[in-house]
Amino acid sequence: MHNGRRGTYFQTRRYPFLGGQAPVATLSASSNVEAGAQITVQWTGPANDNDYISIARTDQERGNQYETFRFVSEESNEVTLTVPGVPGNYEIRYILASDIQI
Repeated sequence: MHNGRRGTYFQTRRYPFLGGQAPVATLSASSNVEAGAQITVQWTGPANDNDYISIARTDQERGNQYETFRFVSEESNEVTLTVPGVPGNYEIRYILASDIQI
């Protein structure tokens, strides 16, 4: 679902959390971005040590599979990521680094 030229399409998907109470994280960003451009992602979440936000292809199912990432910080609720240079379908994900849980 991209425009076939220079755009990159982003979507969100819900993943089940296995075991215990799922931490809450939200992400907000533009859904269409030029390939190779930068995108700013606003987030809320637990901000544990080594949690990060990533851009992954939709076929990359595991949390440790991604095209690019940035660690989150309690000091800011935004991260800026460089979008992959190849147009396609990607997801922006909040990753709990303690267990690579999406």
